[in-house]
Amino acid sequence: MRFALLGCAGLGLLLAGCGGEEIAFRSDQERQCYAQANAALGKSKNKRLVRAQQTGDFVVVTQVQGIVRDIKPSPEFDACMASNSIGLAPQVSEGAPVQFTGDELVIWNSLSDQAKKDALLFIQQGGTLSQFVSQG
Repeated sequence: MRFALLGCAGLGLLLAGCGGEEIAFRSDQERQCYAQANAALGKSKNKRLVRAQQTGDFVVVTQVQGIVRDIKPSPEFDACMASNSIGLAPQVSEGAPVQFTGDELVIWNSLSDQAKKDALLFIQQGGTLSQFVSQG
């Protein structure tokens, strides 16, 4: 998506963190993936990782002289979240990772760290992720 000629102020309803606002992270994993993705951007003064408020996704915003020139998904952030790289990988038993469909992965990524642990226990006892979220 492109938002040429809009400043951060003009995108205030769309983007959190554009003007340095504090981002409310939904999990420790999200916070750590945010840090990793920001590190991948390097020291670019024109690019910043922010949360799109309408979708909740993290995107890379490119600004030139305070004007937003481009907004793109952050593959680094998305890959980090999908890999569950902070120790919450969905594993039912050693060496047997849980395989989620695309829809289930969206649900999984929306869960808090504690809910992920509870879901894994539920799955280990024979349930499914969909059953876990429907019971709450």
